[in-house]
Amino acid sequence: TSPGRVARFSAVTPELALTRLMAVQRESLERMERVKEGLAAALQPIFSDGRTRTDPLDYIDVLRDPKAVAERFADIQRQARRELLSFCRPPLLAPAENAEGIKAVRRLRRAGGTVRAVYTTGSLADPAVLANVRSFAEAGEEARFAAELPLKLVIADGSLVLCDMPDPVAGAASSTTLYIEHPALASCLRLAFQTVWDSAVTAEEEADDTDDAEDVG
Repeated sequence: TSPGRVARFSAVTPELALTRLMAVQRESLERMERVKEGLAAALQPIFSDGRTRTDPLDYIDVLRDPKAVAERFADIQRQARRELLSFCRPPLLAPAENAEGIKAVRRLRRAGGTVRAVYTTGSLADPAVLANVRSFAEAGEEARFAAELPLKLVIADGSLVLCDMPDPVAGAASSTTLYIEHPALASCLRLAFQTVWDSAVTAEEEADDTDDAEDVG
């Protein structure tokens, strides 16, 4: 059209109209093809990484074999660099001598780290447990005692967790152990440990309570 003149339109042949329509559609498809290629290039690394991950919970190991549990227990003690916290309920995860654990306690204490364990008071009637407590105390472990503990638990550096999960039906006779690398969960369990630690008693206080009970008896 020209300025000041009335616009006029004229019909075109169907073939020409369809040709123009197809050209517009081809241009749109070409743009979509370029977008597709860009997205594919961007998503390929993510896809490749995801193919290597077979378990969405790869920060959790489920252990049922006692030997595997003992190996993980040794691993978590070796990996600890600043802090090692434990709930110790019988049966122990490792033999009373637990040379790996003694070595870890000495190493952490030399580095200025913290090693604390809460034992059940009733387990001290077992000579093997009592020997374990004394050996670890000599190495530098701080120990306290509680009448009950909810589960076996080890927390290293506020990020690694080893804990048992007794079967709620079968009870202590059937248990699954979890090894978890998860700082948020470890922080929550660390708070739970601290709560029990604050209410637990030292060896001296436990001995005094026992003496008082015998005197009353």
